Amino acid sequence: MRVSFGQGGPKVAQVVPLDRFDRLPALRAQDCLAQSVEKIAAIALTGPLGTDVVGGTLVGSLTLQIVPTGASGSLAIGSIGGAILIALADPLSGAIIESRSLNLEVDAAGIPGSIRVVFVPNRCDPPTRSSWSLASWRGRKPGTGRH
Repeated sequence: MRVSFGQGGPKVAQVVPLDRFDRLPALRAQDCLAQSVEKIAAIALTGPLGTDVVGGTLVGSLTLQIVPTGASGSLAIGSIGGAILIALADPLSGAIIESRSLNLEVDAAGIPGSIRVVFVPNRCDPPTRSSWSLASWRGRKPGTGRH
């Protein structure tokens, strides 16, 4: 960062920001990846978030739509995983899973498609259907407050 002060003659302060956790290279790589993906396909959330009980577990669900842009090149989507705020859930059992294999190939000639993502929030407080939101809880049986 460079700051110039005009009062009383030019003065310059130069500060080098610290990256204590070495995150800047990863953030740059994520931005570059996102730009590359956007050239090949538009990926967007469609419709409202949903809730359901799967295998006795209250889960959330969302649908991602993938629409090829028609640009040359291709995009491979190998799998999908959870994130800091949500854990991926198995769509058949409701159990928390590390990732789900997709093995999708998207190219200019491809047709639009969609992926249903089932998840539970990474929180510990018990939910109710009326209070359940994207930032709710993780892995408890509905209405019991227990796993």
